Amino acid sequence: MQPGGAVFQDVPDEIDDRWTHGVLVGGMASASDDVELARAYARAASHLIEPALESKGAWRFSYPIFYLYRHALEIYLKAALRAKQGHDLRPLIEAFDKELRAKAKRPLPPQLKRDLLLFAVIDPDSQGFRYTYKFTSKTDWKPQFLGGEYWVPLRDLQEFMEKVFRLIEAVIHRR
Repeated sequence: MQPGGAVFQDVPDEIDDRWTHGVLVGGMASASDDVELARAYARAASHLIEPALESKGAWRFSYPIFYLYRHALEIYLKAALRAKQGHDLRPLIEAFDKELRAKAKRPLPPQLKRDLLLFAVIDPDSQGFRYTYKFTSKTDWKPQFLGGEYWVPLRDLQEFMEKVFRLIEAVIHRR
């Protein structure tokens, strides 16, 4: 692929740290590690909370918020476990619980584990918050609905996810 388009442009010769109106991506400017990437998804989700609440139409922001938090959680768990398997959160949550028991000599708090596992049940394959349909074959698709109905106070979600991410980072830093 050749750079030089309107969006993905060649890197200007005179670029320096004062160039804050865009970002350098790819090559040496790629994400440095999985924890930093997870933090970026978590920050993006967190930054959508206030505009969602101010909009009086928070539902319009909900799926992007949920997707970003879910993806951040998946990346965090994989970083903590040094795991690269699939998108199903359930085995990652169970493995993290075992890791926490081994390293911190305590399990995941029961309510926290229940909420994480519910997140995994609602969106088991990382597709539920991304698409309104699900492919049943290469050419056929059907509407996709999340299992159950839930009320999610967005500030509570934000606090919960921040607590989870702090816990995961503490385990990562104990290595």
